[in-house]
Amino acid sequence: MEEIAQADDVGQIDQLESENMDNDGGRCCADSVHERIRITYVYCDDCQYKIPADSRAIGEHFDDKHIAHKKCVYCFSKVFTYKQYQVDEAGVQTEKDDVVYHECIKTKKK
Repeated sequence: MEEIAQADDVGQIDQLESENMDNDGGRCCADSVHERIRITYVYCDDCQYKIPADSRAIGEHFDDKHIAHKKCVYCFSKVFTYKQYQVDEAGVQTEKDDVVYHECIKTKKK
């Protein structure tokens, strides 16, 4: 097994990045989340509705007309809670976390 080169000096980084790419068969780290661990959808308990797990769909669902059980301590506008779910390749659904959604009026750009 080949060892991955490591930089001792900042000036060596570019050279070692290309060496590491060769040692890893051209693979590198990325910030993207792999499909099998990505959150597939979120669920609104109040509406009993599945929402695609993207910020636009979540923002459109939790509008000013949606019921909320909590208010923001800073701007007194609505705070919503939803559940994240992940569905794997076999179709198995797993509940991940409860998430709070809120767009604070004090931080919105006008």
